[in-house]
Amino acid sequence: MKTVFTRSVTVLLLLLSANSTFAQGYKTGVGIRLSGWNSGITFKQSVGANKAVEAIAAFGDRSLVLTALYEKHTP
Repeated sequence: MKTVFTRSVTVLLLLLSANSTFAQGYKTGVGIRLSGWNSGITFKQSVGANKAVEAIAAFGDRSLVLTALYEKHTP
């Protein structure tokens, strides 16, 4: 019982001490969406320093939804 508690505390302290995290830099992203109602794919491309274009294709029970987004990110 003591070792389980010691390991739990150690893992918790390690997780809490990792407070400096950095976002990943990317220009292109591709994703898969899986759900009970509909699934699909996502494609995102950066087109500038703070702009991106995203395309989403979702399909489900006899349906297809296509979405295009233009995103502008502000600090």
